[in-house]
Amino acid sequence: MSDGVTREAWEITGTGEWLDRRRQDVTASRLAALFDLHPYVSRPQLADIMRATTTTGTGSVPDSPAMRRGRILEPAVAAALTEERPELKLTRSR
Repeated sequence: MSDGVTREAWEITGTGEWLDRRRQDVTASRLAALFDLHPYVSRPQLADIMRATTTTGTGSVPDSPAMRRGRILEPAVAAALTEERPELKLTRSR
């Protein structure tokens, strides 16, 4: 692309690695925590996550019930989208 933005790409080998790479960033899903508006993460918790003081032995944040449901339902959502929109080509990210 010629928009002047530098992009990096990595092969992610697992959920723990993916979460570790995201830890240093304030992602869209955590932005509300900066303004004390996140329903599940407080500003101090976000700071702990970003400093890597709230981790498990794998270096990732433990699953919440919502994260567990998301992992379990992800293949079903992809299958439903493929059925509804066959013109889209879905590729599972690694």
